[in-house]
Amino acid sequence: MNTFLKMCGTLCLILPYLVGYGQVDNTNNLGFEKGTFEGWTLSYGNVKLINNRIEYQNSQNGTIQDRHVIVSKSQGNDPKINMEAIPMVSKEGNYAMRIGKTVNGNTWERASTTFKITADHTLFQYHFAVLLQEDVNRHSQPQKPGFSLKITDLAGTQITCGDFDVQLEGNLLAGFKVQGDIEYKNWTTGAIDLRQHVGKTLKVEVTAHGCTGQGHFGYAYFDAELLKSEIKQASVCPDINGKMTLLAPDGFEKYQWSNGSQNKALSAQAVLGEPFKVTITPFSSLDAACNFSLYYTVPFKTTNTNLKEAICDGENFKIDDEVYKTTGNYTKIISRGGICDSTVNLDLLVNTVPKINAIFNKCEGESVTIRDSIIKTSGNYRIRIQRAGKCDSVVNVDVNFEKLEIKATENQSITIGDPILLVGETVTGVEGSTRWLSATQEVCNACHNITLEPIFDQNFYFETVSQTGLCKRTDTTSIKVVPCTVHFPDSFSPNSDPLNAKFFGFGSKCVAKILSLIVFDRWGEQVFITENIPVSDENFGWDGKKDGRELSAGLYSFVAKAQLLDGSIEQFKGPINLLR
Repeated sequence: MNTFLKMCGTLCLILPYLVGYGQVDNTNNLGFEKGTFEGWTLSYGNVKLINNRIEYQNSQNGTIQDRHVIVSKSQGNDPKINMEAIPMVSKEGNYAMRIGKTVNGNTWERASTTFKITADHTLFQYHFAVLLQEDVNRHSQPQKPGFSLKITDLAGTQITCGDFDVQLEGNLLAGFKVQGDIEYKNWTTGAIDLRQHVGKTLKVEVTAHGCTGQGHFGYAYFDAELLKSEIKQASVCPDINGKMTLLAPDGFEKYQWSNGSQNKALSAQAVLGEPFKVTITPFSSLDAACNFSLYYTVPFKTTNTNLKEAICDGENFKIDDEVYKTTGNYTKIISRGGICDSTVNLDLLVNTVPKINAIFNKCEGESVTIRDSIIKTSGNYRIRIQRAGKCDSVVNVDVNFEKLEIKATENQSITIGDPILLVGETVTGVEGSTRWLSATQEVCNACHNITLEPIFDQNFYFETVSQTGLCKRTDTTSIKVVPCTVHFPDSFSPNSDPLNAKFFGFGSKCVAKILSLIVFDRWGEQVFITENIPVSDENFGWDGKKDGRELSAGLYSFVAKAQLLDGSIEQFKGPINLLR
């Protein structure tokens, strides 16, 4: 048996002489696409190592404990591996078979069926993903499971190159990955060329088994199909540059084309009658005799294709180098340098796209929302709105955001009884109306400036509406009203210049008069006194003299009494720094 891989859990694919089977052609359910085991025979037993070889013992027909299971795409991925997704079903099918125990090995499980090789079914292509539990104690290689494929004719003679083998060796094998104690290989495609056996009925046997020692598990997902052994042309005609792509069958280890390329797909200049050859090496083949060749001669092809397509207004449908945008019936003949003539008959329907035109006038700072689109700047916009199963609708939007910017007097602090002038102005935009408001009422209409005498803290609001009425802006002026008081400076300079020449009290209109102002020197001796004088009048202030004599510079103090308009009396005192 030619060896490709080694592992501690065997999955065997065997095509031997059919004994005990009618020659049933199960080609239609090789890949379990009926969602059942129809046409398959199931069996199971135990594995044992005898004379350093694995023996399949205690064969029983049928299945137990989910050791043979049909799985579907909807079941998702294998639950044991989380490093990557291993789908339970290959991308080629909708169903697959899981064969083998997922826990506690030292058993074998087998599924068998028969199929007939015909001229159109000469390539046995199989897909598998395998998960094998490695043993900690490192059992000998013969104790470990494996994966193999073997083909025999109806006489029981093994077919040349019709075998495949995988077995754990204790080291991670090429193409395998490891997660914990599980070595696994994700979905892989293999194939066997059976052209020499056309007309024969063969049997396929798929077997999985665990270790013969401590019972580590081994199981696999599997499906298969019969195809034709041939080179295919990827498209009927070469591309616009005269290049064509040839495809060899999938599922082999190596490809060698006559022009030196070693890929499964070959891109080459198309020349009528030019021969191509690819030599293919199967997986597990160490024998050059297992190689086989396929041939292809570039033919002249003609095709006639009828297309019925529907697009939306504004879209186009392209055939080769021709672009179609309007409803109608078209014929396009594609000729590729004497290699191919392809006639395409196109029945094209161009569906009308619903169009909506809209104009939005908004105030700057607002937005226009159309489905998921939010517009905040002026301009013309074209918005496509998707409709399930229909052409997108188009909304053409003309959006204009009007600007209006205003400014009101900054926040102020005044003494109770003092007036304050509030000024509002329009900085940007065309105003329509203006007014000032308090928290409770309108204080002036159609005005920009207003003089107020607030007696408590409050906010005033300058409001402007644009000429179009779209925008309304409000700016706030906060007025803080401080209690009625008299302010006495802490220094003055009675010298030759008239600035700050006298010491006196400053007050607002809420002060009726200064009842008394007395100044003392540093020793407490009275040096100045005046009574019943007006507030904020320097003519009644102290000029830094006593009895007409200038006093020396230094620190003095004062005591004053003031009568407010409400009749109350406030007393003030503090230091004075006389400067010369």
